[in-house]
Amino acid sequence: WHVALSSPARLCGLLRNNAGGNAGPSRSRIGVVVNTQRPWPVSFTRRRRRHTPRAWPFLTIALTGSIAMGKSTTAKMFRRLGWPVFDADAEVHRLTGVRGAAVPLVAAAFPEAVTPKGVDRQALGQAVFANPQALKRLEAILHPMVGRKRRKFLLQAALRRAPAVGLDVPLLFETGAHLTADIVVVVTAPSF
Repeated sequence: WHVALSSPARLCGLLRNNAGGNAGPSRSRIGVVVNTQRPWPVSFTRRRRRHTPRAWPFLTIALTGSIAMGKSTTAKMFRRLGWPVFDADAEVHRLTGVRGAAVPLVAAAFPEAVTPKGVDRQALGQAVFANPQALKRLEAILHPMVGRKRRKFLLQAALRRAPAVGLDVPLLFETGAHLTADIVVVVTAPSF
């Protein structure tokens, strides 16, 4: 299939017409490529997934893509449609900010990276990105916390009877968050 995704209405129509609704375990997973710079023919593929029936009464759409590709723009399109969006980066900022729940745990593992204003992201980056073991320790602290926040977000969306939700998760495949999504949207932009 090829479509031009130039507006929230086009995106909504694409998802509504091709998502398969609440068909349960035999419903297809769809991968969508969205170009946010201009209307662009994009393709997506369907593949059968052998999976248990989805746990949520709404369509779960995960966003992924490289830096500066338009994930935030696509998330805004979702919000304009009235769909709540979980932003994992914003959640990490809250968890590591002043009085954030992750600050004491990060301070115990990386004391040099914590200031009275929360976690110093630059100092933390210097401590973990050159050391794979330190990065694994940090991920072991943050990923479960973000996962709990994502689950709480999904529960709240279910209570509000949202028709669809977006998940903006930078490490979508690395953390396994794509397994909870009905649709994975890959956002791309042309190089200039």
